[in-house]
Amino acid sequence: MMVPMHNYHCFDDWLAPKFKEMHKEQKEKGTIWSPSKIINRLGKEINNEDSIFYWCWKNDIPVFSPALTDGEIGDILVDHFVHEEEGFILDIAQDYKKLNDIAISSVKTGVITFGGGVIKHHCLNPQIRRGGADYAVYVNTGIEWDGSDAGAAPDEAVSWGKINAKTKPVKIWAEASLVAPILIAETFGKNFDIARRV
Repeated sequence: MMVPMHNYHCFDDWLAPKFKEMHKEQKEKGTIWSPSKIINRLGKEINNEDSIFYWCWKNDIPVFSPALTDGEIGDILVDHFVHEEEGFILDIAQDYKKLNDIAISSVKTGVITFGGGVIKHHCLNPQIRRGGADYAVYVNTGIEWDGSDAGAAPDEAVSWGKINAKTKPVKIWAEASLVAPILIAETFGKNFDIARRV
């Protein structure tokens, strides 16, 4: 997929002032930003009901992104806080603690991972502290013999205690962007109207 350079410039023009405001708040009020706090603030700032992040902000639902700096957001942070003004603190450990707290205090947990790597670990590792996830679905194209994180089968996570040994995990070998809409439509979306009435 090709993204026009103009889109990056527009994103930079919108996001850079927001980061400057956050940095000012950090210096004046001592706010230490985590990826979920930044996403929450951007959900508020976007002020667009078509955005999932707007609704997450509106309903106080945390969105965790341990790799927030991977991509254009990271480039904007570097451009504006390393080259112009240093000292912006982004605390990933704050989010990891929050994820651990959610896992430990939950009666049941389920993990749906699309792909592998940092995100997969970020979801699964807190499950160790509660005896493993009760439900697990992996969607990726990784194969076991390449040694990748995505390729690891669910029984690898069971061996670490990330997935409960009594769980019947599922791994779907498929391209996540093709399968995700089908899964959502056939599970969450299928009964959306019924769930809204409850």
